[in-house]
Amino acid sequence: MKCPACETVNPDGYRFCSECGQPMPVQCPSCGFANAPGGKFCDGCGNPLGERTSEKKPKPRPEREAERRQLTVMFYDLVGSTALSRRMDPEELRDVIAAYQGQCGAVIERFGGYIARYMGDGLLVYFGYPEAHENDAERAVRSALEIIAAVETLDGPEGVPLQVRLGVATGRVVVGDIIGSGASEEHAVLGDAPNLAARLQGMADAGTVIISEDTRNLVNGVFTFEALGTRELKGILDPVPTYRVLGEVAKAWSPNTLDGIFVDRSFERKRLAELWRETEAGSGGFVVISGEPGIGKSRLAWFLASTLSEGAYGIGHFEGSPFFLDTSFRPLTGFVTGLLGLVPDVEGEARETAIKCELAARGIGTGDWPGVLHGLGRTSDTGITVGGLTPQEWKEKTLSVLIDLIAELAERTPLLIVADDAQWFDASTFEFLARLQSRVSAMRVLVIIIHRADFELSIAEQGCRERFSLKGLPGEDCVGIIDSIVGAEGLPRETVAALLDNSGGVPLFVEELAKAVSETGFAKDAAAHHVPTSLQDSLMGRLDRLGDAKEVAQIAATIGRVFDRELLAATVEPPAAGLDEALDALVDAGLVYSENTTFRFKHGLIQETAYRSLLKRRRRQLLSDVSTLGTH
Repeated sequence: MKCPACETVNPDGYRFCSECGQPMPVQCPSCGFANAPGGKFCDGCGNPLGERTSEKKPKPRPEREAERRQLTVMFYDLVGSTALSRRMDPEELRDVIAAYQGQCGAVIERFGGYIARYMGDGLLVYFGYPEAHENDAERAVRSALEIIAAVETLDGPEGVPLQVRLGVATGRVVVGDIIGSGASEEHAVLGDAPNLAARLQGMADAGTVIISEDTRNLVNGVFTFEALGTRELKGILDPVPTYRVLGEVAKAWSPNTLDGIFVDRSFERKRLAELWRETEAGSGGFVVISGEPGIGKSRLAWFLASTLSEGAYGIGHFEGSPFFLDTSFRPLTGFVTGLLGLVPDVEGEARETAIKCELAARGIGTGDWPGVLHGLGRTSDTGITVGGLTPQEWKEKTLSVLIDLIAELAERTPLLIVADDAQWFDASTFEFLARLQSRVSAMRVLVIIIHRADFELSIAEQGCRERFSLKGLPGEDCVGIIDSIVGAEGLPRETVAALLDNSGGVPLFVEELAKAVSETGFAKDAAAHHVPTSLQDSLMGRLDRLGDAKEVAQIAATIGRVFDRELLAATVEPPAAGLDEALDALVDAGLVYSENTTFRFKHGLIQETAYRSLLKRRRRQLLSDVSTLGTH
């Protein structure tokens, strides 16, 4: 709760401000309005203070045991709310606060955030709990930027737009213990991240978001930042590097933009080269590459591009996003930019003009092409009426223009089109691919579709020239990656062995672990037991999606990389209840392999993540139980 006198943020329950000693407002449990001390009824909604009504029911909270995890915390509040309460009638203020919270809540829900607490005009939000995602830090920053834009559409007194300021921080926490009761009940988060997020929010200007260094490291390359220097923040032991988020990075895709090291895949590389030669000769087609995250799907596609002569081919790239599943053609927003060689950060009328000029220079297209191509992914199907066309007619027009554009370009230069993260494509984008597939065999176009192994891609066999399902790399190739990062010859043999065992042959895991080993002075423990920060959300998300089977994975992780069903059954409480169903879930999720009654975690990182998510007290108890049972 924020003190109305000095604006210091105080923990809930404080009756007097810890900074200036003034009485703290009383938060209404029904609408969140901050009331002056001493009142019995809320000035914002009229309900009795101390009672929660059904008007603003909280989102159901997860019921689970406390655990350790990485969490990104967002803290924000309305700028000038104290002045608003003095200038507005309480009923009018109630309407403004309700609209403000509604706008913010909708954005947070879309990006998978969890509203932990309403604090008058402020909110505390978690990204990464109760379910983690591989990009929780990105979700938090995207949410913050959209909240700023959404709130500025709301009018305050005399038509002046409202503004917010936000702070975002990432760190290791313990979360899950229920504290308080009734209206004040919540799942406590213990760690530096919540306090740091609150302090960062306090130093932010109106309409801006400031993030911590850990958050910045996780979203580097996705957003642009302004470094604000190192700050001394109240309640934080060490000086903190701070960054203001400026916006999203405008990406221009080329073979030179892909990070990482590429090794092996000789069979797939040879086959792609053969298919490209056939494409140049006029026989195009589709190639499908699938595999788990980090296995090297995108690198394989871009390796082909890196072998081609510059200027001898055209390239188009688009990728799906979990944030825009309901927006038609959204993945194709930047596709035209790359295909026509436009400057990526040009928007609005200037972009449409650039498209028009580029089409004219190439001598292709008709008068309505620039408007259609510029509008890709910028509107949804609902309510589209462009040039008097119905939504369906507009979609048909868009599909026709896209296919004709590709055909025209391919007449001049062979095209390589990379469609990445297809598991997140919308229905209209899949329809575009189906239309293209029906004509691609007669075009000089090679389309590479990339998707994750747990996604079932529905695609016709016609025009599909090859399917690759990528698996983990063999040990010698992993050593090649290690050598390129830290020099494998200089590492102790046991350190290299631990790194290979922990990574499971996944190239991304090998790279991140090798970097961690280098940063920690080539320690064996870093290779065997370290989970890089960049991978923690992704691995924790895979565990969270297991549901009840997650606890079985955590218990199994205390037994070891390899565990026996009999010992696991003796350790689980209640004994073996639903154990076989849980083990089946672990196998189906690709987290463990099974051989009769013996099971093995696919790689050490998932075992280590499961193990380290347990509270230390719980780990000691389970290790003691396993040790006792193992001696009998």
